[in-house]
Amino acid sequence: MRQEAIAWPPSYASPPPIVLPAARLPTGLRERLSAIGKSFQQGVKDNRERLKRILGGARARAKGVGERIASIVPDELPPPPNPLVASLPSSVDVLVVGSGLSGAALMRGLTQAGVDCCLVEASPRLREGGTAIGLWTQAWRALSYLRVDNAMRAGYVLNKEVCLASKEGGVLVDFNVDECANGPHEFRQVLRGQLLRELLSGVPRDRIFYSAEVEEVLEGTGSRPVLVTLKDGRQIRARVVVGADGIRSSVRASIAPREPPPRYAGYKAFRGVARLRPTFPLSMGGMPWEPSLGRGKSVLLKEGVVGQVFGEGVRFGSAQISEDRVYWFVCFNALAGDVPAISVNATGRKAYAARLVEGWGHQVYQLVQATPAEDIVLSDIRHRFPSFRPWGKGRVTLIGDSAHPMTPNLGQGGAAAIEDAVELCSVLTPILGRRPPATQTSSPSSPSAGRIASIGMNIGPIDFPPPRQPQPFEPRIDDEADIDRALRRFERNRLGRIAFLSMKAWVYGVALQIALEPICALRNFLVPILLAPNTLLRANFLDHTDWKPPTPPPLSGGAGLLEGIGETIRRFQREEREGGESG
Repeated sequence: MRQEAIAWPPSYASPPPIVLPAARLPTGLRERLSAIGKSFQQGVKDNRERLKRILGGARARAKGVGERIASIVPDELPPPPNPLVASLPSSVDVLVVGSGLSGAALMRGLTQAGVDCCLVEASPRLREGGTAIGLWTQAWRALSYLRVDNAMRAGYVLNKEVCLASKEGGVLVDFNVDECANGPHEFRQVLRGQLLRELLSGVPRDRIFYSAEVEEVLEGTGSRPVLVTLKDGRQIRARVVVGADGIRSSVRASIAPREPPPRYAGYKAFRGVARLRPTFPLSMGGMPWEPSLGRGKSVLLKEGVVGQVFGEGVRFGSAQISEDRVYWFVCFNALAGDVPAISVNATGRKAYAARLVEGWGHQVYQLVQATPAEDIVLSDIRHRFPSFRPWGKGRVTLIGDSAHPMTPNLGQGGAAAIEDAVELCSVLTPILGRRPPATQTSSPSSPSAGRIASIGMNIGPIDFPPPRQPQPFEPRIDDEADIDRALRRFERNRLGRIAFLSMKAWVYGVALQIALEPICALRNFLVPILLAPNTLLRANFLDHTDWKPPTPPPLSGGAGLLEGIGETIRRFQREEREGGESG
Protein backbone atom coordinates (compact mmCIF):
# COMPACT_ATOMS: atom_id res chain seq x y z
CA MET A 1 0.00 0.00 0.00
CA ARG A 2 1.39 3.38 -1.03
CA GLN A 3 2.28 5.81 1.80
CA GLU A 4 2.68 9.59 1.60
CA ALA A 5 4.56 11.87 4.06
CA ILE A 6 2.95 15.01 5.41
CA ALA A 7 5.08 18.03 4.43
CA TRP A 8 6.70 19.97 7.31
CA PRO A 9 7.97 23.56 7.03
CA PRO A 10 11.67 23.29 6.08
CA SER A 11 12.60 26.44 8.06
CA TYR A 12 12.18 24.73 11.41
CA ALA A 13 14.02 21.87 12.98
CA SER A 14 11.38 19.27 13.63
CA PRO A 15 10.84 15.62 14.36
CA PRO A 16 10.71 13.24 11.42
CA PRO A 17 7.68 13.73 9.20
CA ILE A 18 4.56 11.86 10.13
CA VAL A 19 3.84 9.11 7.66
CA LEU A 20 0.23 8.12 7.25
CA PRO A 21 -1.29 5.63 4.89
CA ALA A 22 -2.52 7.62 1.89
CA ALA A 23 -5.51 5.37 1.38
CA ARG A 24 -6.97 6.19 4.77
CA LEU A 25 -7.03 10.01 4.12
CA PRO A 26 -9.88 11.34 2.13
CA THR A 27 -8.97 13.42 -0.86
CA GLY A 28 -10.53 16.59 0.55
CA LEU A 29 -8.71 16.30 3.86
CA ARG A 30 -5.42 15.67 2.11
CA GLU A 31 -5.82 18.82 0.01
CA ARG A 32 -6.84 20.82 3.07
CA LEU A 33 -3.75 19.75 5.02
CA SER A 34 -1.52 20.59 2.05
CA ALA A 35 -3.01 24.07 1.85
CA ILE A 36 -2.45 24.64 5.56
CA GLY A 37 1.22 23.66 5.19
CA LYS A 38 1.73 25.99 2.23
CA SER A 39 0.09 28.84 4.11
CA PHE A 40 2.33 28.27 7.14
CA GLN A 41 5.46 28.29 4.98
CA GLN A 42 4.37 31.52 3.32
CA GLY A 43 3.80 33.13 6.74
CA VAL A 44 7.26 32.18 7.90
CA LYS A 45 8.74 33.63 4.70
CA ASP A 46 6.82 36.88 5.13
CA ASN A 47 7.94 37.23 8.77
CA ARG A 48 11.54 36.63 7.74
CA GLU A 49 11.38 39.39 5.14
CA ARG A 50 9.77 41.76 7.64
CA LEU A 51 12.54 41.02 10.19
CA LYS A 52 15.20 41.75 7.55
CA ARG A 53 13.60 45.10 6.80
CA ILE A 54 13.51 45.99 10.54
CA LEU A 55 17.15 45.02 11.08
CA GLY A 56 18.24 46.86 7.95
CA GLY A 57 16.58 50.03 9.14
CA ALA A 58 18.19 49.70 12.57
CA ARG A 59 21.62 49.25 10.98
CA ALA A 60 21.13 52.29 8.82
CA ARG A 61 20.08 54.41 11.79
CA ALA A 62 23.06 53.14 13.83
CA LYS A 63 25.41 53.93 10.95
CA GLY A 64 24.06 57.44 10.78
CA VAL A 65 24.53 57.93 14.51
CA GLY A 66 28.08 56.57 14.27
CA GLU A 67 28.91 58.96 11.43
CA ARG A 68 27.60 61.89 13.45
CA ILE A 69 29.68 60.80 16.49
CA ALA A 70 32.78 60.37 14.35
CA SER A 71 32.35 63.90 13.01
CA ILE A 72 32.71 65.41 16.49
CA VAL A 73 35.08 62.90 18.20
CA PRO A 74 38.77 62.60 17.17
CA ASP A 75 39.90 59.41 15.47
CA GLU A 76 42.23 58.37 18.33
CA LEU A 77 40.70 58.49 21.76
CA PRO A 78 43.04 58.68 24.77
CA PRO A 79 43.26 55.45 26.78
CA PRO A 80 40.90 55.16 29.73
CA PRO A 81 42.34 56.37 33.04
CA ASN A 82 44.21 53.75 35.01
CA PRO A 83 42.19 53.04 38.17
CA LEU A 84 45.40 52.49 40.14
CA VAL A 85 46.49 56.10 39.58
CA ALA A 86 43.08 57.70 39.39
CA SER A 87 43.65 59.45 42.70
CA LEU A 88 47.10 60.75 41.77
CA PRO A 89 47.34 64.32 43.06
CA SER A 90 47.66 67.08 40.50
CA SER A 91 50.50 68.71 42.43
CA VAL A 92 52.95 67.74 45.16
CA ASP A 93 56.10 69.16 46.72
CA VAL A 94 58.34 66.13 46.01
CA LEU A 95 57.59 63.45 43.43
CA VAL A 96 59.75 60.31 43.75
CA VAL A 97 59.91 58.13 40.63
CA GLY A 98 60.72 54.48 41.34
CA SER A 99 60.17 52.22 44.34
CA GLY A 100 63.63 50.67 44.56
CA LEU A 101 65.88 51.00 47.59
CA SER A 102 66.71 54.66 47.02
CA GLY A 103 63.12 55.67 46.29
CA ALA A 104 61.68 53.75 49.23
CA ALA A 105 64.32 55.13 51.61
CA LEU A 106 63.73 58.70 50.44
CA MET A 107 59.97 58.37 50.81
CA ARG A 108 60.35 57.13 54.36
CA GLY A 109 62.72 59.95 55.31
CA LEU A 110 60.58 62.67 53.74
CA THR A 111 57.42 61.28 55.31
CA GLN A 112 59.05 61.27 58.75
CA ALA A 113 60.03 64.91 58.23
CA GLY A 114 56.51 65.92 57.21
CA VAL A 115 57.33 66.72 53.58
CA ASP A 116 54.47 66.56 51.09
CA CYS A 117 55.62 63.73 48.82
CA CYS A 118 54.33 60.83 46.76
CA LEU A 119 55.86 57.94 44.82
CA VAL A 120 55.03 56.63 41.35
CA GLU A 121 56.15 53.20 40.16
CA ALA A 122 55.86 51.79 36.64
CA SER A 123 55.27 48.21 37.82
CA PRO A 124 51.79 47.08 38.88
CA ARG A 125 53.13 46.10 42.30
CA LEU A 126 56.18 46.48 44.51
CA ARG A 127 59.21 45.02 42.73
CA GLU A 128 60.59 42.58 45.26
CA GLY A 129 62.71 40.79 42.69
CA GLY A 130 66.35 40.08 43.24
CA THR A 131 67.82 37.87 45.89
CA ALA A 132 69.57 39.47 48.84
CA ILE A 133 71.59 42.60 49.46
CA GLY A 134 74.67 43.02 51.62
CA LEU A 135 74.65 45.93 54.06
CA TRP A 136 77.94 47.08 55.52
CA THR A 137 78.54 49.37 58.49
CA GLN A 138 77.54 52.71 56.99
CA ALA A 139 74.36 51.26 55.50
CA TRP A 140 73.22 50.38 59.01
CA ARG A 141 73.94 53.96 60.07
CA ALA A 142 71.69 55.14 57.25
CA LEU A 143 68.96 52.71 58.28
CA SER A 144 69.29 54.01 61.83
CA TYR A 145 68.64 57.51 60.48
CA LEU A 146 65.47 56.12 58.90
CA ARG A 147 64.61 54.22 62.11
CA VAL A 148 64.39 50.76 60.53
CA ASP A 149 67.75 49.33 61.60
CA ASN A 150 66.53 47.31 64.58
CA ALA A 151 63.62 45.83 62.65
CA MET A 152 65.98 44.71 59.87
CA ARG A 153 68.57 43.15 62.20
CA ALA A 154 66.06 40.64 63.56
CA GLY A 155 66.58 37.20 62.07
CA TYR A 156 69.75 38.02 60.10
CA VAL A 157 73.18 36.67 60.98
CA LEU A 158 75.95 39.11 61.90
CA ASN A 159 78.92 38.32 59.64
CA LYS A 160 82.21 39.42 61.20
CA GLU A 161 84.82 37.38 59.33
CA VAL A 162 86.22 37.86 55.81
CA CYS A 163 87.68 34.86 53.99
CA LEU A 164 89.38 34.90 50.58
CA ALA A 165 90.20 31.50 49.08
CA SER A 166 91.34 29.76 45.90
CA LYS A 167 89.25 27.37 43.85
CA GLU A 168 91.69 24.55 44.65
CA GLY A 169 90.51 24.64 48.27
CA GLY A 170 93.21 26.72 49.93
CA VAL A 171 92.64 29.78 52.12
CA LEU A 172 94.46 32.93 51.01
CA VAL A 173 93.56 35.17 53.94
CA ASP A 174 91.08 35.11 56.81
CA PHE A 175 90.52 37.97 59.28
CA ASN A 176 87.93 39.67 61.49
CA VAL A 177 86.40 42.86 60.11
CA ASP A 178 87.03 44.72 63.37
CA GLU A 179 90.74 44.59 62.55
CA CYS A 180 89.98 47.21 59.89
CA ALA A 181 89.92 50.94 60.62
CA ASN A 182 86.72 52.86 61.46
CA GLY A 183 85.26 49.91 63.38
CA PRO A 184 83.43 48.27 64.92
CA HIS A 185 82.00 46.96 61.68
CA GLU A 186 78.75 45.23 60.90
CA PHE A 187 77.75 43.21 57.86
CA ARG A 188 74.46 41.42 57.31
CA GLN A 189 73.01 39.94 54.17
CA VAL A 190 69.29 40.75 54.11
CA LEU A 191 66.46 39.87 51.78
CA ARG A 192 65.82 42.76 49.42
CA GLY A 193 62.04 42.35 49.44
CA GLN A 194 61.81 42.59 53.21
CA LEU A 195 64.00 45.71 53.25
CA LEU A 196 61.72 47.40 50.71
CA ARG A 197 58.60 46.51 52.66
CA GLU A 198 60.14 47.77 55.90
CA LEU A 199 61.13 51.10 54.35
CA LEU A 200 57.70 51.64 52.84
CA SER A 201 55.89 50.60 56.01
CA GLY A 202 56.29 54.17 57.24
CA VAL A 203 54.71 55.67 54.11
CA PRO A 204 50.91 56.07 53.84
CA ARG A 205 49.45 53.75 51.23
CA ASP A 206 47.62 56.61 49.53
CA ARG A 207 50.98 58.22 48.67
CA ILE A 208 52.25 55.25 46.62
CA PHE A 209 50.93 54.77 43.06
CA TYR A 210 51.70 51.70 40.98
CA SER A 211 51.19 51.20 37.22
CA ALA A 212 52.25 54.83 36.81
CA GLU A 213 55.05 54.86 34.24
CA VAL A 214 56.75 58.18 33.55
CA GLU A 215 56.97 59.17 29.90
CA GLU A 216 58.32 62.72 30.04
CA VAL A 217 59.72 65.18 32.56
CA LEU A 218 59.69 68.88 31.67
CA GLU A 219 61.82 70.89 34.04
CA GLY A 220 60.24 74.01 35.44
CA THR A 221 61.76 77.44 34.96
CA GLY A 222 61.43 80.30 37.38
CA SER A 223 58.47 79.69 39.63
CA ARG A 224 56.94 77.09 37.32
CA PRO A 225 56.80 73.56 38.76
CA VAL A 226 58.26 70.51 37.07
CA LEU A 227 55.67 68.84 34.83
CA VAL A 228 55.67 65.03 34.77
CA THR A 229 53.59 63.20 32.17
CA LEU A 230 52.69 59.54 32.63
CA LYS A 231 52.23 56.98 29.86
CA ASP A 232 48.46 57.00 30.41
CA GLY A 233 48.31 60.75 29.79
CA ARG A 234 47.91 61.93 33.35
CA GLN A 235 50.10 64.78 34.57
CA ILE A 236 51.43 65.86 37.92
CA ARG A 237 53.25 69.04 38.88
CA ALA A 238 55.97 68.98 41.52
CA ARG A 239 58.37 71.43 43.08
CA VAL A 240 61.02 68.68 43.09
CA VAL A 241 61.26 65.49 41.02
CA VAL A 242 63.65 62.75 42.13
CA GLY A 243 64.53 60.01 39.66
CA ALA A 244 65.03 56.77 41.57
CA ASP A 245 63.93 54.48 38.74
CA GLY A 246 67.05 52.41 38.30
CA ILE A 247 69.77 51.91 35.73
CA ARG A 248 67.38 52.50 32.79
CA SER A 249 65.96 55.67 34.28
CA SER A 250 63.24 57.41 32.28
CA VAL A 251 63.82 60.55 34.34
CA ARG A 252 67.50 60.62 33.36
CA ALA A 253 66.57 60.03 29.73
CA SER A 254 64.26 63.06 29.86
CA ILE A 255 66.80 65.50 31.27
CA ALA A 256 69.81 64.07 29.39
CA PRO A 257 68.46 62.47 26.19
CA ARG A 258 71.85 62.37 24.43
CA GLU A 259 73.72 60.70 27.24
CA PRO A 260 75.07 57.21 26.44
CA PRO A 261 73.71 54.25 28.40
CA PRO A 262 75.70 52.60 31.22
CA ARG A 263 78.78 50.66 30.11
CA TYR A 264 79.00 46.89 30.18
CA ALA A 265 81.76 45.86 32.60
CA GLY A 266 82.73 42.70 30.70
CA TYR A 267 81.16 40.09 32.96
CA LYS A 268 77.81 38.74 34.12
CA ALA A 269 76.63 37.36 37.44
CA PHE A 270 74.41 34.56 38.65
CA ARG A 271 72.84 35.19 42.06
CA GLY A 272 70.89 32.85 44.30
CA VAL A 273 69.92 31.89 47.83
CA ALA A 274 70.70 28.33 48.93
CA ARG A 275 68.24 26.81 51.38
CA LEU A 276 69.62 24.54 54.06
CA ARG A 277 67.78 21.86 55.96
CA PRO A 278 66.25 23.31 59.13
CA THR A 279 67.38 20.19 60.99
CA PHE A 280 71.01 20.84 60.07
CA PRO A 281 71.64 24.62 60.24
CA LEU A 282 75.12 26.03 59.89
CA SER A 283 75.43 26.61 63.61
CA MET A 284 75.22 22.82 64.04
CA GLY A 285 77.65 22.12 61.20
CA GLY A 286 75.02 20.77 58.83
CA MET A 287 74.45 21.11 55.11
CA PRO A 288 71.36 20.54 52.99
CA TRP A 289 72.59 17.54 51.03
CA GLU A 290 74.60 15.53 53.56
CA PRO A 291 75.13 16.51 57.21
CA SER A 292 78.41 14.59 57.36
CA LEU A 293 80.06 17.09 54.99
CA GLY A 294 79.78 19.66 57.76
CA ARG A 295 81.03 23.19 57.92
CA GLY A 296 84.52 22.05 58.83
CA LYS A 297 85.04 21.07 55.19
CA SER A 298 84.65 24.67 53.99
CA VAL A 299 85.73 27.92 55.59
CA LEU A 300 82.97 29.68 53.65
CA LEU A 301 80.32 27.68 55.47
CA LYS A 302 81.39 28.68 58.93
CA GLU A 303 78.80 30.78 60.70
CA GLY A 304 79.33 34.53 60.30
CA VAL A 305 81.69 34.38 57.30
CA VAL A 306 81.51 36.47 54.13
CA GLY A 307 83.96 35.27 51.53
CA GLN A 308 85.03 34.78 47.94
CA VAL A 309 86.72 32.00 45.99
CA PHE A 310 88.94 33.07 43.07
CA GLY A 311 89.23 31.26 39.75
CA GLU A 312 90.36 32.28 36.25
CA GLY A 313 87.76 34.69 34.91
CA VAL A 314 85.24 33.19 37.33
CA ARG A 315 84.76 33.83 41.03
CA PHE A 316 82.31 32.71 43.66
CA GLY A 317 81.13 34.65 46.71
CA SER A 318 78.82 33.85 49.60
CA ALA A 319 77.46 35.21 52.86
CA GLN A 320 75.13 33.69 55.40
CA ILE A 321 71.68 35.26 55.58
CA SER A 322 70.14 33.24 58.38
CA GLU A 323 70.39 29.84 60.00
CA ASP A 324 68.92 28.13 56.94
CA ARG A 325 69.82 30.44 54.03
CA VAL A 326 73.10 31.35 52.31
CA TYR A 327 73.41 33.99 49.60
CA TRP A 328 75.87 33.31 46.78
CA PHE A 329 76.95 34.74 43.44
CA VAL A 330 79.05 33.58 40.49
CA CYS A 331 80.70 36.25 38.31
CA PHE A 332 82.02 35.09 34.91
CA ASN A 333 83.53 36.86 31.92
CA ALA A 334 81.33 37.08 28.83
CA LEU A 335 80.67 39.35 25.87
CA ALA A 336 77.86 41.88 26.19
CA GLY A 337 75.43 40.09 23.87
CA ASP A 338 76.58 36.59 24.71
CA VAL A 339 73.65 35.03 26.55
CA PRO A 340 74.20 31.29 27.07
CA ALA A 341 71.44 29.37 25.34
CA ILE A 342 71.22 27.03 28.29
CA SER A 343 70.27 29.91 30.60
CA VAL A 344 66.98 30.85 28.94
CA ASN A 345 64.99 29.11 31.68
CA ALA A 346 65.37 28.50 35.41
CA THR A 347 66.66 24.94 35.06
CA GLY A 348 69.21 26.01 32.47
CA ARG A 349 70.46 28.90 34.59
CA LYS A 350 71.05 26.59 37.53
CA ALA A 351 72.87 24.06 35.36
CA TYR A 352 75.09 26.74 33.81
CA ALA A 353 75.95 28.32 37.17
CA ALA A 354 76.82 24.91 38.62
CA ARG A 355 78.98 24.05 35.62
CA LEU A 356 81.06 27.22 36.14
CA VAL A 357 82.18 26.09 39.62
CA GLU A 358 82.12 22.33 39.17
CA GLY A 359 85.13 20.71 40.83
CA TRP A 360 85.95 23.74 42.98
CA GLY A 361 86.80 23.42 46.65
CA HIS A 362 84.87 24.76 49.63
CA GLN A 363 81.65 23.02 48.52
CA VAL A 364 80.59 25.91 46.31
CA TYR A 365 79.16 23.51 43.72
CA GLN A 366 76.94 21.97 46.38
CA LEU A 367 75.68 25.40 47.44
CA VAL A 368 74.52 26.09 43.89
CA GLN A 369 72.84 22.69 43.75
CA ALA A 370 71.07 23.44 47.04
CA THR A 371 69.35 26.46 45.47
CA PRO A 372 65.86 26.26 43.93
CA ALA A 373 66.19 26.91 40.21
CA GLU A 374 63.53 29.62 40.24
CA ASP A 375 65.55 31.59 42.82
CA ILE A 376 68.59 31.99 40.54
CA VAL A 377 68.84 35.19 38.48
CA LEU A 378 71.29 36.20 35.75
CA SER A 379 72.20 39.82 35.03
CA ASP A 380 74.76 41.89 33.16
CA ILE A 381 77.13 43.99 35.25
CA ARG A 382 76.95 47.60 34.09
CA HIS A 383 78.28 50.85 35.47
CA ARG A 384 79.03 54.49 34.75
CA PHE A 385 82.44 55.99 35.24
CA PRO A 386 82.17 58.78 37.81
CA SER A 387 81.22 62.22 36.58
CA PHE A 388 82.70 65.34 38.11
CA ARG A 389 79.71 67.53 37.41
CA PRO A 390 76.22 67.43 38.96
CA TRP A 391 73.94 64.91 37.31
CA GLY A 392 70.65 66.77 37.89
CA LYS A 393 69.07 69.70 36.12
CA GLY A 394 66.88 72.45 37.50
CA ARG A 395 64.62 71.03 40.17
CA VAL A 396 65.16 67.46 38.96
CA THR A 397 67.78 65.22 40.56
CA LEU A 398 68.73 61.55 40.55
CA ILE A 399 69.67 59.05 43.24
CA GLY A 400 70.78 55.42 43.36
CA ASP A 401 71.41 53.54 40.12
CA SER A 402 69.67 56.31 38.17
CA ALA A 403 72.57 58.59 39.08
CA HIS A 404 75.58 56.30 39.51
CA PRO A 405 75.30 52.57 38.72
CA MET A 406 78.43 50.81 39.92
CA THR A 407 79.84 47.30 39.82
CA PRO A 408 78.97 45.14 42.85
CA ASN A 409 82.54 44.26 43.80
CA LEU A 410 82.44 46.25 47.06
CA GLY A 411 78.84 45.40 47.90
CA GLN A 412 78.09 49.14 47.99
CA GLY A 413 75.44 49.72 45.31
CA GLY A 414 72.47 49.41 47.64
CA ALA A 415 74.25 51.17 50.49
CA ALA A 416 75.15 54.13 48.26
CA ALA A 417 71.51 54.37 47.17
CA ILE A 418 70.33 54.58 50.78
CA GLU A 419 73.07 57.12 51.53
CA ASP A 420 71.77 59.25 48.65
CA ALA A 421 68.26 59.13 50.07
CA VAL A 422 69.40 60.13 53.55
CA GLU A 423 71.53 63.05 52.37
CA LEU A 424 68.88 64.32 49.97
CA CYS A 425 66.29 64.10 52.73
CA SER A 426 68.50 66.17 55.02
CA VAL A 427 68.82 68.83 52.29
CA LEU A 428 65.12 69.04 51.39
CA THR A 429 63.71 68.91 54.91
CA PRO A 430 64.78 72.44 55.96
CA ILE A 431 63.19 73.84 52.78
CA LEU A 432 60.07 71.74 52.29
CA GLY A 433 59.56 70.19 55.70
CA ARG A 434 56.66 71.15 57.93
CA ARG A 435 57.08 72.42 61.48
CA PRO A 436 54.50 72.72 64.22
CA PRO A 437 53.71 76.21 65.53
CA ALA A 438 55.73 77.42 68.50
CA THR A 439 54.62 75.77 71.72
CA GLN A 440 52.93 78.15 74.14
CA THR A 441 54.11 77.98 77.71
CA SER A 442 51.80 78.70 80.59
CA SER A 443 52.62 80.81 83.60
CA PRO A 444 51.98 79.66 87.18
CA SER A 445 49.11 82.11 87.39
CA SER A 446 47.42 80.72 84.32
CA PRO A 447 44.00 79.46 85.35
CA SER A 448 44.25 76.62 82.87
CA ALA A 449 47.56 75.40 84.17
CA GLY A 450 47.41 72.14 86.01
CA ARG A 451 48.80 72.29 89.54
CA ILE A 452 49.93 69.45 91.71
CA ALA A 453 50.97 69.76 95.36
CA SER A 454 53.91 67.77 96.61
CA ILE A 455 53.05 64.98 98.99
CA GLY A 456 55.54 64.22 101.73
CA MET A 457 58.19 66.42 100.11
CA ASN A 458 58.55 70.16 100.63
CA ILE A 459 59.24 71.06 97.00
CA GLY A 460 56.25 73.29 96.44
CA PRO A 461 53.68 73.11 93.71
CA ILE A 462 54.61 71.99 90.20
CA ASP A 463 53.08 73.77 87.21
CA PHE A 464 52.26 71.82 84.08
CA PRO A 465 51.51 73.57 80.80
CA PRO A 466 47.95 73.16 79.59
CA PRO A 467 47.42 70.63 76.82
CA ARG A 468 47.85 72.35 73.46
CA GLN A 469 45.19 71.67 70.88
CA PRO A 470 46.44 69.99 67.71
CA GLN A 471 47.18 72.57 65.01
CA PRO A 472 48.04 72.14 61.35
CA PHE A 473 51.69 72.13 60.46
CA GLU A 474 53.07 75.31 58.97
CA PRO A 475 54.79 74.78 55.61
CA ARG A 476 58.19 76.30 55.11
CA ILE A 477 57.79 78.41 52.02
CA ASP A 478 60.99 79.30 50.19
CA ASP A 479 61.95 80.58 46.78
CA GLU A 480 62.26 77.92 44.07
CA ALA A 481 65.83 79.05 43.46
CA ASP A 482 66.69 77.81 46.96
CA ILE A 483 65.50 74.35 45.94
CA ASP A 484 67.63 74.44 42.80
CA ARG A 485 70.72 75.44 44.78
CA ALA A 486 70.00 72.80 47.44
CA LEU A 487 69.80 70.02 44.83
CA ARG A 488 73.09 71.06 43.22
CA ARG A 489 74.69 71.22 46.66
CA PHE A 490 73.49 67.68 47.39
CA GLU A 491 74.94 66.42 44.10
CA ARG A 492 78.30 68.14 44.63
CA ASN A 493 78.52 66.69 48.14
CA ARG A 494 78.00 63.19 46.72
CA LEU A 495 80.37 63.47 43.75
CA GLY A 496 83.57 62.73 45.65
CA ARG A 497 82.26 59.73 47.56
CA ILE A 498 80.52 58.24 44.53
CA ALA A 499 83.70 58.63 42.45
CA PHE A 500 85.71 56.84 45.16
CA LEU A 501 83.21 53.97 45.46
CA SER A 502 82.78 53.54 41.70
CA MET A 503 86.49 53.52 40.87
CA LYS A 504 87.45 51.23 43.75
CA ALA A 505 84.72 48.76 42.78
CA TRP A 506 85.78 48.87 39.13
CA VAL A 507 89.46 48.29 39.96
CA TYR A 508 88.56 45.35 42.21
CA GLY A 509 86.49 43.87 39.39
CA VAL A 510 89.35 44.15 36.90
CA ALA A 511 91.75 42.44 39.31
CA LEU A 512 89.36 39.69 40.35
CA GLN A 513 88.07 38.82 36.85
CA ILE A 514 91.52 38.19 35.35
CA ALA A 515 91.37 35.09 33.16
CA LEU A 516 95.09 34.46 32.46
CA GLU A 517 96.29 31.62 34.66
CA PRO A 518 99.85 32.94 35.33
CA ILE A 519 98.51 36.34 36.42
CA CYS A 520 95.86 34.65 38.57
CA ALA A 521 98.58 32.61 40.25
CA LEU A 522 100.52 35.81 40.95
CA ARG A 523 97.38 37.44 42.35
CA ASN A 524 96.75 34.54 44.69
CA PHE A 525 100.38 34.72 45.82
CA LEU A 526 100.20 38.46 46.59
CA VAL A 527 96.83 38.53 48.40
CA PRO A 528 98.10 36.94 51.67
CA ILE A 529 101.07 39.32 51.67
CA LEU A 530 99.13 42.50 50.97
CA LEU A 531 96.40 41.65 53.48
CA ALA A 532 98.67 40.37 56.23
CA PRO A 533 98.02 41.58 59.81
CA ASN A 534 99.02 45.18 60.56
CA THR A 535 99.40 46.08 56.90
CA LEU A 536 98.03 49.28 55.43
CA LEU A 537 95.79 47.44 52.97
CA ARG A 538 94.12 45.39 55.69
CA ALA A 539 93.62 48.48 57.85
CA ASN A 540 91.97 50.26 54.90
CA PHE A 541 90.16 47.20 53.55
CA LEU A 542 86.80 48.71 54.58
CA ASP A 543 87.63 52.40 54.19
CA HIS A 544 84.69 52.70 51.79
CA THR A 545 82.33 52.24 54.76
CA ASP A 546 83.56 55.48 56.38
CA TRP A 547 80.36 57.51 56.08
CA LYS A 548 78.08 58.96 58.72
CA PRO A 549 74.61 60.39 58.17
CA PRO A 550 73.61 63.91 59.14
CA THR A 551 71.65 64.53 62.32
CA PRO A 552 68.25 62.88 61.84
CA PRO A 553 65.24 65.19 61.82
CA PRO A 554 62.60 64.86 64.54
CA LEU A 555 59.52 62.85 63.76
CA SER A 556 56.41 64.81 62.84
CA GLY A 557 54.10 65.51 65.76
CA GLY A 558 54.45 64.05 69.24
CA ALA A 559 56.37 61.01 68.04
CA GLY A 560 59.51 63.14 67.89
CA LEU A 561 59.19 63.95 71.61
CA LEU A 562 58.82 60.28 72.51
CA GLU A 563 61.79 59.40 70.32
CA GLY A 564 63.90 62.05 72.06
CA ILE A 565 62.90 60.84 75.52
CA GLY A 566 63.74 57.26 74.58
CA GLU A 567 67.15 58.27 73.21
CA THR A 568 67.91 60.23 76.41
CA ILE A 569 67.03 57.23 78.57
CA ARG A 570 69.21 54.94 76.43
CA ARG A 571 72.13 57.39 76.67
CA PHE A 572 71.87 57.53 80.48
CA GLN A 573 71.75 53.72 80.61
CA ARG A 574 74.89 53.45 78.46
CA GLU A 575 76.72 55.99 80.62
CA GLU A 576 75.68 54.14 83.77
CA ARG A 577 76.94 50.82 82.40
CA GLU A 578 80.20 52.35 81.27
CA GLY A 579 80.66 54.00 84.68
CA GLY A 580 80.02 50.70 86.45
CA GLU A 581 82.52 48.87 84.27
CA SER A 582 85.22 51.50 84.81
CA GLY A 583 84.59 51.46 88.58
